[in-house]
Amino acid sequence: MILTIADSCLQTLSADLAKHLASDRAAEETGWLLLGIRDQTSVHVTDLVPAGENRIGTPNSIQFDAASQVAATKAIRDRDSRVEVLGVAHTHPSGRHRPSSGDLEGDKQWVQNLRSDGLFGIVSDGCVRWYSLGKDDDEYRAINT
Repeated sequence: MILTIADSCLQTLSADLAKHLASDRAAEETGWLLLGIRDQTSVHVTDLVPAGENRIGTPNSIQFDAASQVAATKAIRDRDSRVEVLGVAHTHPSGRHRPSSGDLEGDKQWVQNLRSDGLFGIVSDGCVRWYSLGKDDDEYRAINT
């Protein structure tokens, strides 16, 4: 899989992360819904939707604000019907660079709702590491970027 990420998404991720780390919620996980366009050999992330102000975060988990995710996704898809939900990225304040066992259990269920393999990013220590997970997979596959 070839992964490309729009510069605007990288800028948003960087700005959102800096804001989060400076907030009183810095010890909690936060995240982004990944939207974009997929073809046979590549995935292009075109939009990020933040987890939302009403997210529920702990140092080891994140529950996105579903209402804000749905509204933002609809607005983006109204602009370009080719855009689909690709996956999620979230922080690991602990510094862990790989998805946790809790991530895997949740993502195995969540990916069942996607059209194809899910794209997952772990943001830790200023780096993003990317993984994919298929509907029948028992573990993530690392994506080299």
